[in-house]
Formats: sequence, C-alpha cells, structure tokens
Amino acid sequence: MDFKTTWIEVDLGALERNLGKIRKKLPKQTRLCGVVKADGYGHGALQIAKRMQNCNVDFLAVANLYEALELRREGIKGSLLVLGWIPVESIMEAIQEEISITVFDELNLQEISKSATLIGKRAKVHLKVETGMNRLGVAWNKIGPFAALANSLPNIFIEGTFSHLATADDLDSPWTQEQNNRFSEAIHEMRKNDIDPGICHLANSAGSLLQTSDPWDMVRIGIACYGAGTGVEAGLEPTLKLKTRIAQVKELLPGEAVGYGRCFQNDEVRRVAVLPIGYADGWGRILSGTSLRHKGKK
Repeated sequence: MDFKTTWIEVDLGALERNLGKIRKKLPKQTRLCGVVKADGYGHGALQIAKRMQNCNVDFLAVANLYEALELRREGIKGSLLVLGWIPVESIMEAIQEEISITVFDELNLQEISKSATLIGKRAKVHLKVETGMNRLGVAWNKIGPFAALANSLPNIFIEGTFSHLATADDLDSPWTQEQNNRFSEAIHEMRKNDIDPGICHLANSAGSLLQTSDPWDMVRIGIACYGAGTGVEAGLEPTLKLKTRIAQVKELLPGEAVGYGRCFQNDEVRRVAVLPIGYADGWGRILSGTSLRHKGKK
C-alpha cells in the first residue's frame, strides 16, 4: 500500500512527444543534446536519460562530474558532456569513463593532457567560448591561442566548441545576434588556422524554439524538454505534475485569515481546503498565492 499523500507524476510519453516537436523545428542535420542536469530538472535523471536515448538524442549534458558518473554507473552509455568545471583531481576519472570535458583554462587543459597521456587514453574536450554571458569561457576574441594549444597537446581531441546565450528568450534583444556573431568569428578564427572546432553548439531551448539563434551543428535543449519555460510558448506539454490530497475542508467567516502572517484575508463566507503539502515537498512560502487545480478546476 502507498501511504504517500503528496507525490510527483512524470509523463515520459510527454517528454518523447516534446522531443519530437522540437526536432521538427530544427534542420534535419542538427544534432540534439538533451540536458539532464540537476536530476533531470527534478524529473529523475536516469529515467529521463534512458527515454532520451530511446528517442535517439545525440548527446546528454549534465552540470558536473558527479552527475555524469552517476549516469555512467547506472549504465548510461554514449556521448555525455559535463557543462561545468571539473576539478583537477577528478579529471582522470572523467577520461576513464569517456565523459566529454568542458575546457576554458590553459592550466586545466594541460592537466587534462597529462592525465590522458598517463592512462593512455584520449580526452574528449569541448572548448567553451565566452561571447557575452560572462560565466565560464575563453574570450571569443582570444580563442585562437587557446584552440592552438588544445590542438597541439597530446591525447586531446577537440570534440566540440560552444557558448551560451544570455537573452535568447527576448525577441526584441539584439544581444543574441551579437553573441552569434562573436561565436561565428571564434569558429572562423579556428578554421582559418586549420583547427577543427568539432561540433559547434550555441543555441539553448529559447534560441532553438524561438529561432533567435543559428542552430549550428547541435542545440542544447534543457527546460523545454520538460514543457516549461519557452516550451510553454512553443506548445509543448508539461512532463511533471505535483499532486496532493485534501486533508480537511472547513468554512471561513468574513474577517478570518489563513497562514503565517495571516497572509490571506477572507472577506466572505467561503470553503477552504487544507492540503498536506509543505517545505519537505518543495512547496515553500514563496509559493503563497499560487493557483491549484482540483479535478481540472482552478
């Protein structure tokens, strides 16, 4: 018997349908990278990763090495990219597990080469280009020397080159095009010096669905896979529902209040339902005022 009074339902069929709709919006040759960081945005990384691979997603991406290794230990094979920083002491394990590493620092790049050489394996790296988000990355106008170093070091394979968009969900912002131009110049600089940038990827969910960015060779789809964010505007289905049960129904009189700080002030006779959901279920006070549905009715 299931004694839970609050639970999450994840619809993997909706995920599959969303991926199909996203593919239709992209050029046929464009690869798809499904982002499963943060436990698949709370949907369960392993289950999401398996279904994505069943849908022939080309790459999976996570935030850190811990997440990548968890997926490998659960039997997830194929292309797996860590989008964030991997500490020096963890590099060897990433190479052993054939996990693609994001690089943006010369010292880190040299350590990757040393580790790869030591264990006799080739390290797959993705060069992170800074085009305007100002998080991780090598400045777009300084990529030449960095790419040349990566290309010259032993046991380093440049599998890809990428950047990240800051304002792709704003159709009126010129910044996405500026980032696209900067990324284009960085790729041109590499090719001009006979350096293969590998898989070029820039567009995120918003850039792909709103078509505010060039899709390049691959797009990274995160929150839209789950029908949230830009996915709502694109007509994608939510893949997750948070459900609970009604514990008590009571009558409130005018002038009575509900909750901490008496935040809801009642002005008429009304019925109120009390639900067994709270902090431990991820429902914090910040969500006060959020509308709920009972049997489909608000």
